[in-house]
Amino acid sequence: MLPRCRFGTTAVRLGLPTFSTCARQLEQTRVRVPCRSNGSFNLDVRYPDHYAPQPSRASQAAVIYLPRGPLLNNPKHDDLNLDTLQRTLSLPVICINYRCGNEDKYPTAIHDVIAGYDWVVQNLFNETTATNRFSHHGRTRNKVAVLGELIGGSLATTLALTECRAKEPAAVVAAAINNPIADWVDLDEDDRAKPCLPDQAPLTLQQLHRQRDSLFRQPADYFDPFVSPALFFRAAGLKVPASKPPLSDMEELAELEKQDFFRSQLALSAIPNAYASMETALFSKSEQETSRKSSRRYPSKSLAIQLPRFRITSGRDSVIAGQSKDLKTLLDKAVERQSKPKGSPANSSRTRLGMCTSQTAAVSEMVSHEEVGGSGLWDESEKGRSRMRDAALWVEQALR
Repeated sequence: MLPRCRFGTTAVRLGLPTFSTCARQLEQTRVRVPCRSNGSFNLDVRYPDHYAPQPSRASQAAVIYLPRGPLLNNPKHDDLNLDTLQRTLSLPVICINYRCGNEDKYPTAIHDVIAGYDWVVQNLFNETTATNRFSHHGRTRNKVAVLGELIGGSLATTLALTECRAKEPAAVVAAAINNPIADWVDLDEDDRAKPCLPDQAPLTLQQLHRQRDSLFRQPADYFDPFVSPALFFRAAGLKVPASKPPLSDMEELAELEKQDFFRSQLALSAIPNAYASMETALFSKSEQETSRKSSRRYPSKSLAIQLPRFRITSGRDSVIAGQSKDLKTLLDKAVERQSKPKGSPANSSRTRLGMCTSQTAAVSEMVSHEEVGGSGLWDESEKGRSRMRDAALWVEQALR
């Protein structure tokens, strides 16, 4: 779990145009949220037609949408996606407009998303349900689902993997991610087979490399799991390139602050030694000499983390299609390991077969992956709209 902070916020009511065929305009609340000592960002809250945004009508569930970010940025597509979510779900839908770009390098985007999540938990959920943390099934009363694609999909994955503690007043219980960038390091693996892309592919490997160069101050920054969430479950498999010396005193201070930030995250999460090696991976020479994708046991059984459900979709023609498949495999293994009873004694072959069948069913229910033709983006095409509606319906079912 990442560090918590309290904020003062400024909210305004906005009547914003919609790109749907419906004539009425969708009303939303825009909130300015400060992010620790690093400026502030906007988030937009959309309510369903019948929902009165008042404390007495506080929700027990909410949906967070994370835009694509600078990669293939298209505000029209984001508005269409938010429109679909608002019309499909009878819940508040929050768009976190995280900062990410040449002027707002990582980890700013991570800070913004976590601060936005905290705002949702502290402002949209009823305090009485937050105090009464558990339902009669022992599950978290206040549920959050998160959706995102490309960089938004990467951030959504990180949020889902870290904000899923069963004993917290709220938790992420479902994540619908599309074409996520799950591993920025993977872009350097030239020996890995890449799909044969059509001439007009919307996203190329060259674009990803250029974007990576503009988003990270140094290579070590994209070797950490909060940026490349696949690395929660395995090592990068490549050496960390030598870091360039800071260009200015300000960059040096920013790097020191980043190291302190990740150390505090590890301390607050009480991650055991087996997982604490992640910090060493960022700063030590020994990890730089590692070239195997050795497995990492995340989450540890000593943590009160309950992995959420994942719906992963990807486009067959996407240059990062392989990352979705890899993430599915890693999540399958993590869910299977977490579903095993603690201290299971040796059993007969028939009993072990029954346990294996049960675990397979649990994995199938918790993690799904679908590959579609083309780029698979949540865009303005008919197929893109259909894919977003399917994601919204899945979220609705997952939040029940």
